[in-house]
Amino acid sequence: MEPVTVGIREFRENLAAYLLESDAPVAITRHGDTIGYFIPARRKRSETERAALEEAAAHLEQLLAAKGLTEDEVAARDVEDWPIVAVALIQSLPVWTEDRDFFGSGIATWTTDRVELYLQGRHG
Repeated sequence: MEPVTVGIREFRENLAAYLLESDAPVAITRHGDTIGYFIPARRKRSETERAALEEAAAHLEQLLAAKGLTEDEVAARDVEDWPIVAVALIQSLPVWTEDRDFFGSGIATWTTDRVELYLQGRHG
């Protein structure tokens, strides 16, 4: 993303707007020379995005409650498991995994040995 270029005086006079509303990096100049950059930590969310996130959070809370899980139990899990957990909860699907972090999570899991037994029973 290409930075927006502003003079130091303009940046100083409109500091709050740049800090709270800027979506793009800002190159700060003085007499035409770039003297620094402001990189926003996050972009401002639209009302539509904010409403969608609030709806998703409410849905997740309902799913966790239905599975008997608390936020603390979920927070103790591996961060990289979140996309899998989200899909499993939303779609009511089991997870095929050897990751012990899933065991006892309230999400149905299949280990490789169980999948093999199932497949042997269907084709054996």
